[in-house]
Amino acid sequence: MNVVFEEIVSELKSLVREAFRKREAEREIEEALFEDVEIKTEEEWKEYFHTEIPAVLRKLLRSAGLSCRLYHKKDDVPGPEYAANCVTRDGRRVAVGFDVDYDYDTGEIVLTYAHAWGDDEWTPSQLVHYHEVW
Repeated sequence: MNVVFEEIVSELKSLVREAFRKREAEREIEEALFEDVEIKTEEEWKEYFHTEIPAVLRKLLRSAGLSCRLYHKKDDVPGPEYAANCVTRDGRRVAVGFDVDYDYDTGEIVLTYAHAWGDDEWTPSQLVHYHEVW
């Protein structure tokens, strides 16, 4: 795992600990998940946002000690781009949300924001505008 990803994992661990203490926690992260990316077509967008980014997020969450089901927003509605229902190694539930942006000028896909709610999970009614990603 590269240094940037190690920093993100450290931030996620800290975020989850804080969410369990305070019930809710959030962080601006601003770290590139991918660089030198050119997304020109709908198919390329789907490849990154439905496959590549979820694979990286899942790896980061797993490295932070979380087992998760990950969802991607399918409609243009308020809420994070990705939502995850996670369980810690000791069985505690935590809901996590991520925002990810693609910068057409720099070609970077950036993890911009993470939010966590301790001892909570996304409900089916909250996930109605999301689909599970593998």
